[in-house]
Amino acid sequence: MSSLPAHRTTLALTLAIWVGVVFALGAARVTQYFNTPQLEYGDIAVNAMQIENAKYFRELYGNYSRFEFNHPGPAFFYVYAAGEWILRDGLGLVPSPGNAHLVAALFLQSLFFAGALALFSVHLPAKRWLPFALLAAALFFGFVGDAFVSVWPPHVLLMPFLCFLVACISVATGRYDHLPWVVVSGGFLVHGHVAQPLFLGGLGALALATVWWRERQPGTWRLGTAFVRAHRKVLWTSAALAGVFLLPLLIDILTKGTRGNVATILGTFSANSPDKPSLLQSLLYFLSFGSSTKEQDQLFTQLGPQSWAFFAERRGLYLTLAAALGIPIGLLFRWPARFSSHEHRFLRTCYAFLGATVLLCLLWGRAQAGGMHHFNGYFYYAIYFFGLLAGLAILTRFIRRELPPPIATALVCCAAVLATWAFRTQRFSEEESGLALRRGIEAALVADPSPGPKLLRFEHHVWPAAASVALDLKRRAIGVYMTPWWTFMFGSRHEETLLGAEPEKEGSIWWITPSEPGSGHPLTREFSIFTEPGSIDPSGTTLRFSRNGNGFRYLVSGLTVGNVDGAWTDLPRLTLQFKPLPSPGDVRIELDAQSNVQDKGVVLTQTADVFFNGVLVGKPSVNARTRVSLIVPQTLWNNAEEAVLELRFPAAEPFRTPKRPGYQNWRAWGIWEVGFEVVR
Repeated sequence: MSSLPAHRTTLALTLAIWVGVVFALGAARVTQYFNTPQLEYGDIAVNAMQIENAKYFRELYGNYSRFEFNHPGPAFFYVYAAGEWILRDGLGLVPSPGNAHLVAALFLQSLFFAGALALFSVHLPAKRWLPFALLAAALFFGFVGDAFVSVWPPHVLLMPFLCFLVACISVATGRYDHLPWVVVSGGFLVHGHVAQPLFLGGLGALALATVWWRERQPGTWRLGTAFVRAHRKVLWTSAALAGVFLLPLLIDILTKGTRGNVATILGTFSANSPDKPSLLQSLLYFLSFGSSTKEQDQLFTQLGPQSWAFFAERRGLYLTLAAALGIPIGLLFRWPARFSSHEHRFLRTCYAFLGATVLLCLLWGRAQAGGMHHFNGYFYYAIYFFGLLAGLAILTRFIRRELPPPIATALVCCAAVLATWAFRTQRFSEEESGLALRRGIEAALVADPSPGPKLLRFEHHVWPAAASVALDLKRRAIGVYMTPWWTFMFGSRHEETLLGAEPEKEGSIWWITPSEPGSGHPLTREFSIFTEPGSIDPSGTTLRFSRNGNGFRYLVSGLTVGNVDGAWTDLPRLTLQFKPLPSPGDVRIELDAQSNVQDKGVVLTQTADVFFNGVLVGKPSVNARTRVSLIVPQTLWNNAEEAVLELRFPAAEPFRTPKRPGYQNWRAWGIWEVGFEVVR
């Protein structure tokens, strides 16, 4: 062991490992990080919008959840924002903000990995164990694939979880100076995913209970004052760090109250949920991460013959894993004299915490809703790797002498080469990097140069491309707004109602829909931006608002996205805009709709005042699903270069749901189709 003070040894070793990992993986992805500018897509684009907020200290929440809340905190986003501020805005080392986020993620993930190995090493003869651990990490995480280099939220939990687990064990075995590592890694975990408090509470409580049991005053249930005085600096530092991570949650509670994100999370948990997975399903789900499969949702959400066949086909792999875990445990207890008393206690504690972690994973598996997806348990890889580290620690103790420096150096170099090879990447194509998307956005800005905000209209399956558009506009300081339903993903600051009751009068509408030959500004092979309304042929055109329908090409405001068969109103007015082609007669507009308001299970009649370019053309009422017709006179239809069809719901009343208390809903009508035909 080094003659340096213990805490300096940990920090020095952490720094050495961190620098090595950053250089190896940075070399593997130098083209991706420093040469090819990127425009983010899908989830990564939505998260980048929050990172943009974090640059100006205006972000309180973590990434969105598909269950329509945000995960608790923005810690990751502030790290990425700092990377963008330093690497791109300050030093100009990377060509785009997205590149800066990837480099910042590499720095952060490598730091947690290095910290985990350093914390583990101080309890062992590090020179004998660490080279093998680094080589094992290169092989293991090269196999896993997305560790270190991804910014997708499920992926970035892996390394903080590994560090948190090791730090808890280190504190439990007497290294109280490692408590700040517990707080920082645990803080990132809690900010990153709403389920992580389960592990923070379980493992953190186990570590603290172990400390309390060892340090309590003899014959009492209290910690001695001497212990508190001896470690007050570490305790105050840890308390201050915990306060930093708790601050965004506290601000949300104090400023938003029952309509804030914390309230939404609690409302989601308290609402009725579908049947949960069984304990057996949860166990099989955990075990499946010992293989290369990513099809957990297909294999274990519903158990069947394919579930058992999966393990039968891989029985050799699972027997090997069982041996890799069981043999070291047997050696630890069969030959305890091989280990110092502290090493033996540390390794026993490792396996106790490993067992507790697996039990918590079984609880998390049972708590899952919406399918047992691979990404829900991606951090499980940290647990498997931790078991590998503990086994290596035992096996290498049976090496009688320290590794000669040339052999240790060769092992470390081999690990670096393997990591560089495993994480290498090729230059991205323009489509992969998002440059084609950016060209489409720039073409749309030329066609619509007005400096006002843009109202984005898109159906559910188009949202990944729409997210790229929203991000690019935000970075250009152009306002971006969506229908209220999308606030769970894009945030309430982008809700169109902030522009007033008629938001279309305050900005331009951009429709992002499937491409049409000879029109629009292509974003991808499937989707284009349209800055002008679509045309309506009165001789038989039908707008459909079911999944993959054509109706959202004409939507101005007032309808949810088409993720189901039909759509419901989410504002007290529904507006469609289009270019009416000439009609040889009056035009009948037929609405396929029903009331979406109930009182004690009874469907209530709802009336709409329907206007065509400001002229009242009818007051249809609906109850159960039906078709109602309106007549637009030929002269009114043909005198309009652009037409606005508006439905106002005078009796509509807002209501809120338990799962989204901050979302105000106006479900007056449900609409399936709007048809047009000429009256002969």
